[in-house]
Amino acid sequence: MPTEHGGYNNFHNGCIIDKRQFFNNNKSIIMLSLGRHCLQLFKDIFQPSRIFLPKYTCTRLKQYTSQLDMEVQFYNIDENFLPILNGNKSDDVVVVNNYFGMSSNLKNWHATMDRIEKESLLLVDNTQCLLSI
Repeated sequence: MPTEHGGYNNFHNGCIIDKRQFFNNNKSIIMLSLGRHCLQLFKDIFQPSRIFLPKYTCTRLKQYTSQLDMEVQFYNIDENFLPILNGNKSDDVVVVNNYFGMSSNLKNWHATMDRIEKESLLLVDNTQCLLSI
């Protein structure tokens, strides 16, 4: 595997001692520099069986999921970049991309994120959200 370049907050296995320090009543946020680190963190803490990824997402993230020993399901997005999900359950991780920072400005964004968070483990990828700054 190629060497990673860039980033600012490296993730090392074993750095999480107690999930409550980061996920207090599902309201705390932890920021990591790479989506791969987020997936590894979710896998280590919540031990999900499946991950839902948008079909239009980072190639490196797709490649990394093959190393996680989890079933991967790909989903489509609608004309507003919102997920079209089928069959996700409470122990699944759903990765939602904030495409170009535009998604979080849409009126249905927050309602959709709230719905997904009630149904599954929600991971929002803000990597490419330059326009939302």
